[in-house]
Amino acid sequence: EPRLHLLGYGDWTGPASATLIGVGRPARDAAREVAGLLT
Repeated sequence: EPRLHLLGYGDWTGPASATLIGVGRPARDAAREVAGLLT
């Protein structure tokens, strides 16, 4: 499925990603990248 994007967890997404603050930046970057692919 070309519209399915899987995101990692832990050190796949960045340091301290198990916390809300730690996941913020990688989540924003991933969302921007996926949004760019969909438009």
